[in-house]
Amino acid sequence: MDQAILQFIQEHLRNGWSDAFFTAITFLGDSGIIWIAFSLCLVCSKTYRRQGLVLLAVLAITFLVGDVVLKNWIQRPRPFQEMPVELLIPPPQSFSFPSGHTSSSFAAASVIYRIRKSWGIAAFILAVLIGFSRLFLFVHYPTDVLAGAVLGLLVGNLMCFCIGKRKGWKWGK
Repeated sequence: MDQAILQFIQEHLRNGWSDAFFTAITFLGDSGIIWIAFSLCLVCSKTYRRQGLVLLAVLAITFLVGDVVLKNWIQRPRPFQEMPVELLIPPPQSFSFPSGHTSSSFAAASVIYRIRKSWGIAAFILAVLIGFSRLFLFVHYPTDVLAGAVLGLLVGNLMCFCIGKRKGWKWGK
């Protein structure tokens, strides 16, 4: 099923516009850059400093669990290594499962949603686009992206719950 979904995307959704769009979208998720930048903006604000620090911690934990532990334990090859396709981006060097771009995006979106719902909705839309971009670019299987989303949601929500309980924080608007 993973391969059938990827083949469908390659055969029916690829064109000049979508190639450029999803290449740009995936770039936003490279090394969690968009989420780290957002975190740093929050840290620079007196109002949202502690939430920005929580967001940075969530991103770090998600990276450690997903990219350091799970990827190296499971060692799933990437789709382009098993099915030849012309890549639009440089080939990633790490393993495939779970998607780090997706896990960091959903972790960040879950924290941002707690800070301010309107920001969170935009963050979740971007997280979905980043996750789909990984399928579109043939660097992850759908199950990699799904697992990344679940991992990100678990880490983000668990951290917010634990910190909220311990510190008695009210998260936002």
